[in-house]
Amino acid sequence: MCIRDRAWPEPTVAAMYFRSPDVAQHCAFQYTPWARPGDATPLEKEQFGNVVPQTYRDADALLGRLMARMSPEDTLLLLSDHGVTFVDERRGYCHRYGEPPGVIYAWGKEFLSGADIEGASIYDLAPTALRLCGFPPSREMVGSSLEAILTPQFKREHPPLEPIDTYGPRNLEFRDVEQPKEVDDRITERLRALGYMD
Repeated sequence: MCIRDRAWPEPTVAAMYFRSPDVAQHCAFQYTPWARPGDATPLEKEQFGNVVPQTYRDADALLGRLMARMSPEDTLLLLSDHGVTFVDERRGYCHRYGEPPGVIYAWGKEFLSGADIEGASIYDLAPTALRLCGFPPSREMVGSSLEAILTPQFKREHPPLEPIDTYGPRNLEFRDVEQPKEVDDRITERLRALGYMD
């Protein structure tokens, strides 16, 4: 999201991660009314059947409060990192590994209304955000700006900038961070519980 703060001449970027919908889907989808018969008992469905729908209602309410504070000059990009397909026969509800495409929602005067996006990737988000904020992409980036959703006026007034080689090295590589074994074990167990590992 690129917010142009009227008290600051340069764009201000804020990024938020909504973790709860993914966790709720992994942990509680089997209790929803539309899940296929699985391991959940009728009592569990009654007690926990509203977890997933309520999680999405809460995320929508939070997004609504955020958008209510935005001005016509502000821009919003909302992205899911993947979609979900409920085909896991072992438990009757879960998701397929290698999830289907997700969704992207773009709000702001820079975007065409109802534009179709073909072949987009999660890697296109950063180059698009840089483009909206007036910065060049880096040749190190895998994705590219989603030009198909930008208005002709925006493209006329803000022609694309030549890519730069790099924005510099990362200050810290993950592999250089020494984690205590108990931290690694907790992360591994969480990934296993979410269905990402066997």
